[in-house]
Amino acid sequence: MAFAQIGSLRLYYERHGPTHGTPVVLLMGLGVDGSGWALQLGALAPVDPCIVPDNRGVGRSDAPDVPYTNCDMAGDVLGVLDALAVPRAHLLGLSMGGAIAQEVTLVAPTRVASLQLHATWAGGDPYLQAVIAGARLARRHLEPEAFLQVFLPWVFSAETYARRPDLIASVTRQTLANPYPQSLHGYLRQAEAVAGHDARARLPAIRCPTLVTVGTEDLLTPPRLGRELAALIPGARYAVIEGVGHGVNWEAPEAFNRRCLEFLASVESP
Repeated sequence: MAFAQIGSLRLYYERHGPTHGTPVVLLMGLGVDGSGWALQLGALAPVDPCIVPDNRGVGRSDAPDVPYTNCDMAGDVLGVLDALAVPRAHLLGLSMGGAIAQEVTLVAPTRVASLQLHATWAGGDPYLQAVIAGARLARRHLEPEAFLQVFLPWVFSAETYARRPDLIASVTRQTLANPYPQSLHGYLRQAEAVAGHDARARLPAIRCPTLVTVGTEDLLTPPRLGRELAALIPGARYAVIEGVGHGVNWEAPEAFNRRCLEFLASVESP
């Protein structure tokens, strides 16, 4: 557990796993801090060193009330790597974290060994823009518990609601009990960054090994957005995880972790 000073911004991060090898940087989505990777670290950290930052605006990182962009948050990631003297890393991003990972790869391609983009998008989709606008409006006017009741159906599939009410209850409970709750302005500033993401014209420049995955029941970033993203990145692999929504890493951690580890093993093999 440590902090990196990046200009005037203090960014919290954790390191897990071995001290040698090319690390995997895990980048979480809108409104969630690094603890959202808890179900992945048990599988990934025994194999590869892992770096887990809290994005600006959430968790223990600073949350300046100024406009954010995914390019800003990409700079934060590079700042953490610089602070740790890490020349090159694998990037694993989910949702907003995937958008940030795209920007890191585009601005500093030599720093990225491989790229994983889960439940994310290339940019400029009117449907997603409308969903995020609704989420921002709800977050402004609802108390945290009521906001979760409104928003979680966009995160989890109908099958999860039917078969895994324990998971919904656990996520709700853990979010409300978080000792570092996200501020309103932190959420709204992150949501602005999500709304502003559009890398479509630049994605064909990516040359590192890339994996794109989607959940078949994802309402926020449906499979059509994953297909578009994969088609824009030369040589990208595309995989579908059945029966899950946007919260794929929570709904199907075994399948998700297996995809991540198989991809990392394929790019790390001599």
